[in-house]
Amino acid sequence: MTLQLREPLLASIHSFPSKWGPAVADDVDMTQHLEEAAMSGRIAAIRVRTEATQLAPADCDDCEGEIPMARRKAVPWTRRCVRCQTLAEREFGGRA
Repeated sequence: MTLQLREPLLASIHSFPSKWGPAVADDVDMTQHLEEAAMSGRIAAIRVRTEATQLAPADCDDCEGEIPMARRKAVPWTRRCVRCQTLAEREFGGRA
């Protein structure tokens, strides 16, 4: 973590009571708190990106049949239904 980011976080930690009392007990606890805050921010950013991801098209590129919603949610980048994807993988040796 860069010094520019660390100093404001340290100030915010010292301004709030922690579960250990009015001040953070030591550098290890402070570092752990900073890491937890950073991880929470990264997780939140991933959730936002995931929720904003568009689903795959409703129709298969090959057979033009409907791609079930469960598949579209599980594999948002899919362009084929399961049947057509299986056939394509067999044809191209698992690289379709």
